[in-house]
Amino acid sequence: MSAMVTAKDICTTNTEIPDDMRLSESHYSKENASRSIDFLNGVVKQDKPAGEWINVPNALKTIDGYIRKKECLASSELPKGWKCSEFCLFMESSFVYD
Repeated sequence: MSAMVTAKDICTTNTEIPDDMRLSESHYSKENASRSIDFLNGVVKQDKPAGEWINVPNALKTIDGYIRKKECLASSELPKGWKCSEFCLFMESSFVYD
């Protein structure tokens, strides 16, 4: 696996995922997770259409990634603790369904 790290990243970047498919760590923000929750609430509670089939798994991935990143950042063992290891393992396959 090819990898690179930027100064603000916790994990190495899997450069084997094409740039246009890769989700960066910055994607996993509270704002994006909240948008994903709003989208899923609309689909489940308000019977709004989900649109393309890829929208639901992308929303779930955004929420999952945000929670993992938040737990890593809150851990006292940043970046070597098991919560950060879990987040970095998640980031190895951080791609958008397209």
